[in-house]
Amino acid sequence: MKQDNLNQHLYDIVAKVLKSKMKAQNLSINKLSKLSGISNKTISNLLKARSKNVRMSTILPLFDILNISTDKDIIIPLNKENKFTIKNCK
Repeated sequence: MKQDNLNQHLYDIVAKVLKSKMKAQNLSINKLSKLSGISNKTISNLLKARSKNVRMSTILPLFDILNISTDKDIIIPLNKENKFTIKNCK
């Protein structure tokens, strides 16, 4: 798989997990934005898998609020360039 296709696939997975967790916790984009300090637009772009070059400083507050574990759920940071990999897709 080419790197661009792999990155898009990973962003699709992030979007799917965020949507699932938001639904399970009955959180709107607006509420998640207020809780995390991440803008509505950024969250919306993440949910649509439109964001490119997403920083860990953006993802981690959302993961914390939604109880997504970077150790055991689906994603772990690969390196300081903010690349991600699938660890354990459930």
